[in-house]
Amino acid sequence: MSAEPLLEELLIKRSQQKKKTSPLNYKERRFVLTKSTLSYYDGRVERRYRKGFINLSQIRCVEIVKNGGHIIPCQNKYPFQVVYDNTTLYVFAPTHNSRSQWVQSLKDEIKKNSLVANKFHPQFWQDGAWLCCRQVDKTAPGCEEYQLFGDISRKPLPPIPGEERRRKAPPAPPAPSSPDSALDPVEVVVVALYDFPGAEPHDLSLVKGHEYVIVEKCDINWYKARNKYGEEGYIPSNYVTEKKCGNLEQFEWYSKQVNRSKAEELLRKENKEGAFIVRDSSTAATYTVSVYVKSLGEGRSAIKHYHIKVAQTSPKQYYLAEKHLFSNIPDLIEYHKHNAAGLVARLRYPVGKQDSSAPSTAGFSYDKWEINPSELTFMKELGSGEFGQVRLGKWRAQHKVAIKAIREGAMYEEDFIEEAKVMMKLTHPRLVQLYGVCSQQTPIYIVTEFMELGCLLNVLRQRKGSLSRDGLLCMCLDVCEGMEHLERNCFIHRDLAARNCLVNDSLVVKVSDFGMTRYVLDDQYTSSCGAKFPVKWSPPEVFNFCKYSSKSDVWSFGVLMWEVFTEGRMPFDQNSNHEVVSMVTQGHRLYRPKLASETIYGIMNTCWHERPQKRPTFKALVAKINEPDHAPLQCLPLSPTAAAPAPQTTTLVPHQSPTHRPEPRAIPANYRSSKHPPDAMMRKDLNKPKGKTSAYAFFVQTCREEHRKKNPEQSVNFAEFSKKCSERWKSLTPNDKKVFEDMAKTDKARYNREMKDYIPPKGFGKRGRKRKDPNAPKRPPSAFFVFCGEYRPTVKQQYPGLSIGDCAKKLGEMWSKLGQNDKQPYEEKAQKLREKYDRDMVAYRGGGTLARNPSSSAPGPEEEDDDEGEDEDDEEDDDE
Repeated sequence: MSAEPLLEELLIKRSQQKKKTSPLNYKERRFVLTKSTLSYYDGRVERRYRKGFINLSQIRCVEIVKNGGHIIPCQNKYPFQVVYDNTTLYVFAPTHNSRSQWVQSLKDEIKKNSLVANKFHPQFWQDGAWLCCRQVDKTAPGCEEYQLFGDISRKPLPPIPGEERRRKAPPAPPAPSSPDSALDPVEVVVVALYDFPGAEPHDLSLVKGHEYVIVEKCDINWYKARNKYGEEGYIPSNYVTEKKCGNLEQFEWYSKQVNRSKAEELLRKENKEGAFIVRDSSTAATYTVSVYVKSLGEGRSAIKHYHIKVAQTSPKQYYLAEKHLFSNIPDLIEYHKHNAAGLVARLRYPVGKQDSSAPSTAGFSYDKWEINPSELTFMKELGSGEFGQVRLGKWRAQHKVAIKAIREGAMYEEDFIEEAKVMMKLTHPRLVQLYGVCSQQTPIYIVTEFMELGCLLNVLRQRKGSLSRDGLLCMCLDVCEGMEHLERNCFIHRDLAARNCLVNDSLVVKVSDFGMTRYVLDDQYTSSCGAKFPVKWSPPEVFNFCKYSSKSDVWSFGVLMWEVFTEGRMPFDQNSNHEVVSMVTQGHRLYRPKLASETIYGIMNTCWHERPQKRPTFKALVAKINEPDHAPLQCLPLSPTAAAPAPQTTTLVPHQSPTHRPEPRAIPANYRSSKHPPDAMMRKDLNKPKGKTSAYAFFVQTCREEHRKKNPEQSVNFAEFSKKCSERWKSLTPNDKKVFEDMAKTDKARYNREMKDYIPPKGFGKRGRKRKDPNAPKRPPSAFFVFCGEYRPTVKQQYPGLSIGDCAKKLGEMWSKLGQNDKQPYEEKAQKLREKYDRDMVAYRGGGTLARNPSSSAPGPEEEDDDEGEDEDDEEDDDE
């Protein structure tokens, strides 16, 4: 009778961590409550065996757990605790009603226990301390009084008749309506992303991670805020982010302004197993998790990128592994910190943002425009520009700044004030920030952000040969993002070039020198006659009409990209300004740099379109540069590929139409392949007979020739062309295919005949297969192979004469007919084998040699799934 279940449900338990070295993880278990025990079993129906149990007579406390705002890293969000002996078991129910039912039933069963506790801990034990009282002793007595039936599980007694009448009071009159009452703003809570000490008495200091209430949004750059002590003051808006569920910027693992290549660079620099970044995907409104794993053996590492998918459910749910759905992304990340669940590794180490240092602020304080010169300390000279000398300095002996002294007569004071106003309004991570001015004396000073490495042009020339192509592209992207901000706010730079961009010590590039910038409402500005402009960076409409727009900045950006990929060469270095005007007007363009791929050169050419309206916007350029692997451009015209000339000369190529066919590319000298060593290409014997050509290859060649005859001037989209060829091949009849099959047979006979007489030179033999280590762990099978292992004997028995291929085909048909619920046991088994393999690989790479008994490679029915050590403490519970 005592074994009859009172309650039974699939819940999630947290590992009990009875040992200090025990990991923290979460597992799905089927809990069963009887009159004598609380038992939990493996969650799968087909392999139901008990993992552990607790005698009810040992239970000292059962109560709900107050979350206290912490993220629960599993699907079930309603925790309760079972305290027995000196251990606490945390269980997570799927709903509020489910939790209440379990807590009530357990309390009813233990109400006669003599060991019921007087106090308990209402929050979790986590990270070596109780969250409720911060005690670090796990066996410390509770901090809150425990009443067995004093919580929500016991309903309050109804009021005494008569007393209820006395308690009732006449309803209060309605409050007088106020026109402002409906407009009272909702209190906005923000989280500090960086420390801010506060420069002036009216500033409020910020502490990273602390919460603040926004009192007033003074302008786009400064807010008035209040801390938890009631103190109010001004804070920079780019130092905080709003605290809400969908805002990922409050988490250290999220990096908004990081693309795929930059994420890989940061993860390799971190060089930790399980290092990860969550970033914006190249697809709008989606996110990607990039994970670093270095445990591939032989010192190899890899970076995997996982898209966070959205389930078609209501409400919306997110997942990386289909079995584990979460209502928001922070919960998903927290879960995968403790469980790999199909990922290459657990998410262990969040990698900080690209530029982890605090960003620049719009001025040192709110409304601090004018800077007292006595607060500045002048240091070494950094250089000189068109309007004056630039020196390194410090403000109040704390902040390094760049101080530009304006030469007397170099510009009108009105021009200077206009420049300063423009720069103060522009705040962006890719723009050099203006802190303030000293305009009450002569010379006038402009105080700006200090960039440690100086101008981009010098960096490119000094580091020539040491910058990767991805690094060069990241520099272009930085500039493009800064210019996109200018474009969005209707600003025109008018002098965009590598010399006017600065680089900090993190190799982040920022756009600088707004000496020619003007604010225009109609996105167009016509300069006065005779105004100076940089000819080699300017488009035809500037030559002919002195007409500037954001599209003229786009032209200049194309030239800047060329500067970057030539590592600092002067464009049109062999031509005078007059010659450049003539050649560009006639349609000539700069050649393709040897470090620029055809795709990158195609982007440059779109910037150099003769008609401004045909040039892309900076927003479109940011999206194009951010495309993974720089996919071939479909919407932007490509110019022909010209080989990069020798450094002594400058070769120009005519600007061609999009239909021009580029010449075949020669393999670059610095080509590297992921499959072959650097010298593999040099080891190919050029006298070896040409390989065999298949029937399908002959068919594709025929299709290509037909296409060229019909469309001699049209370029080919090879991905689309290959797809259509494949569809056409499948539609051919056997007689139609026979023509190409005969061609393949003839070519095969030719190949065999030539190979008989071919003797490879010494050292040009086949590369032998890499010798496998017999002690290395065996790779785990997929869910389908686990299924095949179980059903192959049955199929062979039913179809005795079946070949290996036909048997596999039959198993594939059986697998495809299974429903998701039927496939789940095999997927779980495959996942457990994968996790065991990962553990074995860690031990194998650590220097230990795994004894591999062939008979032991098959999974046993016991603790295979508890790879993270969860049920090591379950074993201690199981006294049977």
